[in-house]
Amino acid sequence: MCIRDRRYADANGITIAEDSWFTDIQSGRDEWQDRPGWSAMMLALNGTRTVLVEKLDRVAREVLVQELIMRDLRKREVTLMSSTGDDTSDENLERKMLRQILAVFAEYERGATVLKLRGARQRKKDETGRCEGRKPYGTRAGEAEVINLMRQMRELGDSYDAIAAHLNIAGLLTRMGRKWIGPTIRRILDR
Repeated sequence: MCIRDRRYADANGITIAEDSWFTDIQSGRDEWQDRPGWSAMMLALNGTRTVLVEKLDRVAREVLVQELIMRDLRKREVTLMSSTGDDTSDENLERKMLRQILAVFAEYERGATVLKLRGARQRKKDETGRCEGRKPYGTRAGEAEVINLMRQMRELGDSYDAIAAHLNIAGLLTRMGRKWIGPTIRRILDR
């Protein structure tokens, strides 16, 4: 539980039941209705009249989605509150406009971050040939030496299976702690 949320709840007379804390660990690309924490919270409302969030942009980073969620909660007679003091009221048109403008900035920030990360991943991929996923064997400490040994043995005419047997006898296991097999050594050396 966020300390700020606990402090806000205590200062504003809001009681948070220990079994009513919900979290979504999302990348921001999932649809709001597909978030397991949000779905579990909606199912567990059962008389709850207040939902406290850290910030409104944690609920949604798209203006339309944020407004739809807030409308849905109002229909259920549930008040959405933010521990950072974001105004969630629709009583004052100026406050509603300001909330929506802030949501536009949150949506822009998310989009800009996505583009920035995409560009960084592409630059890394252009530079090294890869960016995401499991790093190839040889990138971790000690692995380059094993690859050099594999190459030397191959140059001497040893088969892939013979190289695997030699590495296994020497106690040099794969990255996953398994015994070597010929096809794995072939894939590594063919790279």
